[in-house]
Amino acid sequence: MKANYMNCTDIWIPKLVMTAGEYSGPHLEPQIFFDYCFVHWKKKPPEEQNMNDPLMGKLTSSRQVNITRYMKVSMEYPCHLKVYRYPFGTYLCNISFSLVRAHLEMSLKPVDGEVGAYNVPYVFDHDLLDYHLMNVTAEAHPEHVMLTLHLTGQFDYHLLNSFAPSALMFFISYATLFFPITDFNERIMVSLTSMLVLAGFFAQASDSYIKTPYFKLIDIWYFVLIMLCFAVVISNTVVNSMRIKGSRSFSKMWPASSNTSIDDQKLKANTRAQVFNIICKIVLLLCFQLLVVLYFLFGNEII
Repeated sequence: MKANYMNCTDIWIPKLVMTAGEYSGPHLEPQIFFDYCFVHWKKKPPEEQNMNDPLMGKLTSSRQVNITRYMKVSMEYPCHLKVYRYPFGTYLCNISFSLVRAHLEMSLKPVDGEVGAYNVPYVFDHDLLDYHLMNVTAEAHPEHVMLTLHLTGQFDYHLLNSFAPSALMFFISYATLFFPITDFNERIMVSLTSMLVLAGFFAQASDSYIKTPYFKLIDIWYFVLIMLCFAVVISNTVVNSMRIKGSRSFSKMWPASSNTSIDDQKLKANTRAQVFNIICKIVLLLCFQLLVVLYFLFGNEII
């Protein structure tokens, strides 16, 4: 294999156009580091003397000779991703390369005869902040070549910085259902504080994560947890209301002169409140487990 290098400006070359997306996005202006052309062949073709050239150059008309243009560029281009499953999910980011065609016979073809999408070597860092680059593929079409970045969400960071703290706040709020039902002040204060802290986490997350006009999966997580914490607050309030109303009704039904002691009256009054408190424990825990299961299924794109 031999090659003769030349300046690309000395010959006619087709103009390369780069667009974001699938051939119809905005045009890009890359930063070119170096750009050169060369002629290479496997077997040297026959040459002819060009008598019309004052420099007495040689020419060849063999189809075995290829002119290759090598460019090293850097560019920034937008990826219009639909991040409904953020921070999970898989995404595709495309960039298209096309030629300003000089005649109708010009077309793009892969060098190795690849049909369909084929992998493109990538040796740099695959961790791109919120995303992980799985692989890069290219697909040749008659009018353009489309380069596709296959991305997946990186949720490892969010496990410790989003999901774990928010789940902990819910369990702190949920733990108030195990407090004695007579300690209403402690139950309501702890559950309310946990809900407010969780709402603060949600506001902080909304400011630091990707801003979109639609809800993402992580927004749903925070919203449902806040609603569960709110349900704990309502449960504590209802349990206390049932305990107080039941105690008052028993006091009216059984006056002090009765044989039934006051302690027995209070015990009977607390029975319905205790039963309702147990039901709330079971239902809220099942709701949280259902949230985790559905979140796992949506995050892994099973549903």
